[in-house]
Amino acid sequence: MDANRNRIVGDCLRNMRVEAGLTQMQLSGRLGKAQSYVSKIETGERSLHLHELFDYAHALEIPLDEITSTIGKRLEKRS
Repeated sequence: MDANRNRIVGDCLRNMRVEAGLTQMQLSGRLGKAQSYVSKIETGERSLHLHELFDYAHALEIPLDEITSTIGKRLEKRS
């Protein structure tokens, strides 16, 4: 995945986290990861593996298809 796509994915996930009323620290606790992991995802510095997207959906208490749909729409706008 290219850097621009990573930023779009990260931006979508950041927006969902904020809408869920969670800080990066709270989300990292739910994920069992360091806060820096969440930060790197949200800034697009790191890409996600598919199993990590499932973890995000669970941690945010959002259906996976909602996450993938939101990301897909943002990626389509970029094209």
